[in-house]
Amino acid sequence: MSETCITYEKRKPPKVALVFYGLLRSIQYTLPNLQKQVFCALTNAGYEYDIYCHNYTFPQNHKYTNVRSREYNIDLDPNAYKLLKPKYYISDNQLDIAAQLNLETYRTHGDPWPKTGFKTMDNYLLAMYSRKKVTELLAQNIASDPQNHEYAMVMFLRSDVLFENTLPILKLLALITDQESRAPTARACLIPNFHHWLGGLNDRMFISKPSLALEYGLAFDKLLALSKERKLHSEQINKHLIIDVYHATPILVPIFFARVRANGVILKEDYNAAPNASGI
Repeated sequence: MSETCITYEKRKPPKVALVFYGLLRSIQYTLPNLQKQVFCALTNAGYEYDIYCHNYTFPQNHKYTNVRSREYNIDLDPNAYKLLKPKYYISDNQLDIAAQLNLETYRTHGDPWPKTGFKTMDNYLLAMYSRKKVTELLAQNIASDPQNHEYAMVMFLRSDVLFENTLPILKLLALITDQESRAPTARACLIPNFHHWLGGLNDRMFISKPSLALEYGLAFDKLLALSKERKLHSEQINKHLIIDVYHATPILVPIFFARVRANGVILKEDYNAAPNASGI
């Protein structure tokens, strides 16, 4: 009499979508840090990940300058995205998009950064449009092929930062699960606990489950209407949308990072913030 063997289906590891947007202006300086502090942290925690990226490019021989951040006449490599190795990548010419968006129509209530003559505000709008474009790509993949694009979490990240510490992936994601298990109708998100300027919420990183992430990523679509009511200050808008529009619960977590300019200069941050209650 032969024995009947029981076979078990091997479960696929959970997967996270890593979403980059904006201008890949310093990835050549930040990539080793991202690999160590984020990518390897996910792998070591048992997660797979897909990298999504929308990037801006410029015409040939165009020199990048940002006076506020003291970046002058820099040649940006249009192929820099290849260092990041995104699984899904799209790009636009920034000058074309700036012209198409008619950025002047967002200035009803003035400039949140008056010393820059709307330049910082224009860059904010361009970044939000970039986030919208890559989020639409993410949403399309989830809708058209859900089996291969089932994500436990979505992380919106900046490519121009150096993380101070390795992300404690399991602890971070448990915060969302625990919050939502205590309140079944709640939707939680993780926000770095620093630079909550003018009473807002840090808008440089965002982690949530996909349903909330897809709304968060399309915030650009709400900005024109909001600009008729208030100044488009990035952190204030971020807080308003998360709490009042998406009805989500932000959890402030001790994730800290410094920005890196296109010329390699590291901008050290002031991490003074409200006490963190996440327990990490």
